[in-house]
Amino acid sequence: MTEDPQTNHVPSFPVGRPGQAVLSGGDWARPGARTLFLVALVAYALGVAFFILAVMAGACCLIGSSGARPPDVAADSGPRWIELLCQCDGRWYAAVASEGYSYDPRRPSSVAFFPLYPLAACVLGAATGAPAEWTLVVISNACLLAAFLILAAYVGSRMSEAEPVAWPYALLAFGLFPTTFFFRMAYSESLFVLLCLVALFGMHRGWSVAILAVVVGAATATRPVGVALLPPLAWEAWRKSPSCLAALRRLAWVMPLAAWGLLAYAAFLGLRFGDPMAFAKTQENWRIRPPVSLGDKLLSLASWEPIWSAYDSYSLAYWGRRSDPAPAAVSLQFANPLYFLAAASLVALGAMKRWLTAPEILLSAGLLAIPYFTRSYEMCMMGHGRFAAVVVPMYLVLGRLLARMTPLAAYGILALSGFLMAVYAAMFAAGYVYA
Repeated sequence: MTEDPQTNHVPSFPVGRPGQAVLSGGDWARPGARTLFLVALVAYALGVAFFILAVMAGACCLIGSSGARPPDVAADSGPRWIELLCQCDGRWYAAVASEGYSYDPRRPSSVAFFPLYPLAACVLGAATGAPAEWTLVVISNACLLAAFLILAAYVGSRMSEAEPVAWPYALLAFGLFPTTFFFRMAYSESLFVLLCLVALFGMHRGWSVAILAVVVGAATATRPVGVALLPPLAWEAWRKSPSCLAALRRLAWVMPLAAWGLLAYAAFLGLRFGDPMAFAKTQENWRIRPPVSLGDKLLSLASWEPIWSAYDSYSLAYWGRRSDPAPAAVSLQFANPLYFLAAASLVALGAMKRWLTAPEILLSAGLLAIPYFTRSYEMCMMGHGRFAAVVVPMYLVLGRLLARMTPLAAYGILALSGFLMAVYAAMFAAGYVYA
């Protein structure tokens, strides 16, 4: 174990020789590889522990408090634990998995929720007989565990080339980032993050563009922001082509294949409801602020008004305008713009320091820009902390930054992050609506 010259402390994890990838050439049996996956499992377990304790605390202490809106439960049986994990979007996904899609152009409809996640829950339910709520939560947590293992493999072969001590911190940051509590709920984020990591790992390891396109297509069937994977894939297809003409020919079939999930869903909506764009049109029924002209919206976005207006008490977007808001220190409505800005800043720093690759930068830019330009004005930045959590390249940057700190500072930040994750999970389970 050697001293880290940039922090003057002894690293806490054995990572192999500097400049040597922990995972390379398929050598999974080396001690460094075993340590890498052990850290991934520890980080996953820490997040689960924080989460379980938080949900228990929320159910026992916060249900019924001012501002909480818990699900309907039988008065004589106490809270049904699984329902506490299926609030907000989880209820919509459960309805899709058990009843199928519905669409009414005049009100919020389930077509807004993309099909791969509820379809997987439906298949698992048919095989096991379990209700949709259970299968959704099982799939979320199974995908999250798989995401940890893929992230371990990715950072082991990707980050250790330059700074081997950083990858354990990246895994811990991924496990304890505050808004990753959604990854353990009945939300599609964990499946989406898993597909993003598989795509990035495949690009780093040189997989064929056809295989990558299939993975990317699955992401577009999971969340609409899955199209953010198209530019990184296009970059890879172009980079691997011997000439511009060959690249254009390759892109002509790779891009449609990579959008297979979105195209299939649009075709289904066209056949079922007569409107292939129903998933986008129904979003107009989800809003906090009233509609404005396109010019006014563009001016608002260009001036970053959705972000700063969240802290303007005279604005309709003010975070505290909802009835019985939580205190600012533990309010996700208050923190949503801050997490979004933190993710953007980490990606910008990673790009400037050349810590991130071109596919990672392109993916991060898309994952941040798409929700900002499409929904930040209407929803007053609600949900943007959750959207920031799926920007997986930022955890690589966080890992490098934490590795440069003293152990006390690094673990203190991770502990605070885990505490906030637990607080948000407890409040969410109790019925504080975050979207």
